[in-house]
Formats: sequence, C-alpha cells, structure tokens
Amino acid sequence: MKICIIKLGNMVEAAIELVTLGRGKDMATWIAHKLGFKSCGCDERKAWFNSLVGCHPSPIKFELDATDINDSGNGGADRFSSKKSGHPLSKH
Repeated sequence: MKICIIKLGNMVEAAIELVTLGRGKDMATWIAHKLGFKSCGCDERKAWFNSLVGCHPSPIKFELDATDINDSGNGGADRFSSKKSGHPLSKH
C-alpha cells in the first residue's frame, strides 16, 4: 500500500486558485457551459493528478446513530434556553 504524501491534484488546484484569485472553478465552469459542456472537469483533473502519485480517494462513510436525532420538535432550541447559562454577561 502506497502512502500518499503529496497530493499533486490538490497542489495544482491551489496554484490555479492562487493565480485566479479564488475564481478558477467559477471561470472554468462558465467557459465550459459556453462551449456546451456540462462540467468543467476540475474534479476529474484533480482526481487524475492525485492518482498519478498514488493518492486514491477514500470512500466517505457516514454513521448515524438514532440517539443523535433530537425528537423534541423545537429545532434544538432547548440548548439555548433562558436558564442560567453561567456566562458573566447573561441576564439571570
């Protein structure tokens, strides 16, 4: 198993963002749409460059536990109740 030390795709992306003042993907997408393409290919280029140096994307795994869901129905407002918060500037 290769260890990914330098992600070439990320470095190229950072260089493009630096040169274009953070608007590289926006400009590439605009040009691609004007030429009739659906995507600019930025993400594919980044993945291809990363794979050249042995950095393959790892699958993202989400684990959701039923206890993580708040069923109180108040949208989490119970965390911000009017009880004493312990903050020195809070009104008691």
